[in-house]
Amino acid sequence: MFSRILNKGKNLGLIEGLGNVEFNFIKLQFASDSLLFYVNNNVINLKLLIYLFKNMNGLRINFHKSVALRINGIAHQNLEVVCMFNCKEGSFPLTYQGLSLRAKSPS
Repeated sequence: MFSRILNKGKNLGLIEGLGNVEFNFIKLQFASDSLLFYVNNNVINLKLLIYLFKNMNGLRINFHKSVALRINGIAHQNLEVVCMFNCKEGSFPLTYQGLSLRAKSPS
């Protein structure tokens, strides 16, 4: 259901994932966790879609356990996301599900 809502939002131009025209992704799902990838100018729309999903299913979303990570972009934009979602600000490298994740600049 969450994937459908995000894909509908992407198809309507409400949110924009990462990638190019041929391969553009928004979400990776792992058991009870989701990794969301988006362009920063769509944060309000992304939050509205998350709340839509939450209200449709009666689920609770633990924003306080969430982490916002910036991949490229401007540092103050990440602070806006942290404030809007009431989450923590993270940085690379980090460990997720036992895997080490690092940001590597293209060479």
